[in-house]
Amino acid sequence: MSRVWKMELQLQPVQELELPEGSRIMCLQNQKGSPFIWFWVPEPRAQKKKIILRTVGTGEQCAVDNYVGTYKVNDGNLVFHVFIKKRTCSGCGCTDDNCSQCVEKTGEPCYWVSEDLCSACFESNQPEEKTDYKSNSNN
Repeated sequence: MSRVWKMELQLQPVQELELPEGSRIMCLQNQKGSPFIWFWVPEPRAQKKKIILRTVGTGEQCAVDNYVGTYKVNDGNLVFHVFIKKRTCSGCGCTDDNCSQCVEKTGEPCYWVSEDLCSACFESNQPEEKTDYKSNSNN
């Protein structure tokens, strides 16, 4: 059964959240002076995925990511804007939303092994194990 979850945001530039697959952001608002984000969670026991939130103040430089919402702190004197940072693999270019080329290549969806490297590219860059036939001989 689906549920609505709420998480308090930290007042920091980058924050990582772990949510069940299929979760969707509903809104971002202040509650009792602190920023919170609400999620619709279709299956709380589903496999978890990480999302990275980037928070910038008005006038700060920022990459164009997916906008989530805006919140105010310090009696409205500080205004911050929250974006979801989308990851892109430096090897194949797959993203959080599209790993179709990895599915074609490996037969299954990839996952992130680091901030900018998917499992399909990581595994294809690993050196092959070589058997040392000399040490296995009875000579």
